[in-house]
Amino acid sequence: MAGMMFLVRASSLILIPALTLYLLWCAFKRARTRSQESSLTVAAGNSVPFLIPVIAAVLVTMAVNNAKWGEFSFSGSYRAFNSFTNSWLISLYGYLFSPGQSIFVFSPILLMAPVYFRPFARKYLPETVTILGLAISYALFYGRSLAWHGQWCFGPRYLMAMVPLLLLPLASWLRMAGSTARFVVILLAIVGAFIEVLHVAVNVSYVYYREGYNKLVPTDAYIFIPQICQIVTHWRALAAFDDRIDMWLVYVGRQFGAWRVIEILSVLSALSVISIMNAASCLKGLRQPDSLSNRAGSRLVPPPGRPFFE
Repeated sequence: MAGMMFLVRASSLILIPALTLYLLWCAFKRARTRSQESSLTVAAGNSVPFLIPVIAAVLVTMAVNNAKWGEFSFSGSYRAFNSFTNSWLISLYGYLFSPGQSIFVFSPILLMAPVYFRPFARKYLPETVTILGLAISYALFYGRSLAWHGQWCFGPRYLMAMVPLLLLPLASWLRMAGSTARFVVILLAIVGAFIEVLHVAVNVSYVYYREGYNKLVPTDAYIFIPQICQIVTHWRALAAFDDRIDMWLVYVGRQFGAWRVIEILSVLSALSVISIMNAASCLKGLRQPDSLSNRAGSRLVPPPGRPFFE
């Protein structure tokens, strides 16, 4: 599957070092407990089925790029409109602290990460190192690119793939958290949901041109200036309720008919109901931690000595 990632997106290569190290750790630990042979030799042998498709995918990608662009490159034509000469200081500041690109602004629940990662790290240190390694790899790779911000978009889209992994320890921590901590998490989740509404309800390109982002010098100034960042400008667009509102369902109805709109709304409504029911069930379980542990513990917690992600 890691090898197949390259056929979808070549930049998946940045995930391979952390995944390989985690695989080697799992294989080494298993070999040490099951075999009298050299643990390192067994671990390396067990890793071959992982590395072969990865290496094959790299070679296939380079061959395809040679057929298309005349050179055995991994990025193909990507270098024609991008270069990796950006300052990491700019991108890391943008990813962490800027009002228009900070991952904590667009996923505010991650502000709790230093709290809920501590018990997870004590129990699953290799998995914690792997998650942080993947996140750091993403930030360093894309941060070096001149297009580090990934605009046009809303928020740090190059880092969004890491959000589910960075939220992974949250569920187990909530089982032990007090009412105050849960209230803070719910509050941050509501803020995050509101920010997502600003994204899906407003047409990003309409705001981009209406606010004159295309005329700014430097071009990414709206990422760093609070008064013109996307959170503010999208809120203005939503409050004005003008043509910047994304009326995609209306367009779907005009082009494909009312029944297609009903189909879409039915699916979205069903997903919303399921999500609300699951959230209610989780909240009920959090009020009864012993019951939740007895009912789901065998699925949530691996047996001693087994990797969390196995």
